[in-house]
Amino acid sequence: MQRRLYDRFAVCVPIDYVVLSDGIRFETAKFRRGETKDVSIGGLCIATVESLKPGSIVNVRISLISGTEVPSGVARVLRSVPCEPSCHWSWMLGCRFEAVDSLLSGFLAGEELPTIAG
Repeated sequence: MQRRLYDRFAVCVPIDYVVLSDGIRFETAKFRRGETKDVSIGGLCIATVESLKPGSIVNVRISLISGTEVPSGVARVLRSVPCEPSCHWSWMLGCRFEAVDSLLSGFLAGEELPTIAG
């Protein structure tokens, strides 16, 4: 049985993710859309239309508010389970953060995100 080190909080926000694998350049990778279901400093649950294999590495960008810098991080998929039939998503991905940028770290710690001037 796996135990979480950090409490997760129900937060539903749009998220873009891309699977990082050998031979794919990050700059040209196609991001896919999902939605967070819960987040913590240690990881997150992403609702998606596709299943990913446990062990897959994904780069995630949390889309919060237009005009702000985008918090991002790298996470490892720990599990992929089908959603309930009433959900408009098909899969839930349980992920553990491997690395997060300072914006995502601050967001997870409850800090306000800076906006981009202009």
